[in-house]
Amino acid sequence: MNDQARAAVAFLETAGAERVRLEHHGRHPRIVFRWQGADAFYVLPGSPGDSARGRQNTISDLRRRLGIGHSEKQVGERRQRKRRGESAPGIACPALTPLADWREALSAWEGDKRTRSEPVE
Repeated sequence: MNDQARAAVAFLETAGAERVRLEHHGRHPRIVFRWQGADAFYVLPGSPGDSARGRQNTISDLRRRLGIGHSEKQVGERRQRKRRGESAPGIACPALTPLADWREALSAWEGDKRTRSEPVE
């Protein structure tokens, strides 16, 4: 029995499950138990995997399936929304000014492009 199976069996016994036993069926072991008067089972993975949280994940999965724990979803406080796209209060953005002589600037740029000796990529 691996650590994950031992932890699951111990959890079920402390939670009040009756007749808890580990059975090996096919590829995966399963825990067979009696919960609140009804027969139930839980299939374990064949190997614990590479996660260090394998035991905790198994116990939390059992808790959810059996309805143990929080009956309502736990929700914390909501954080304040970030202001995006708006300027902070008190800070004025400078006004945009049109280029004084855009035709002259464009022709100078195009002329500079034509006088280069190296190819433009």
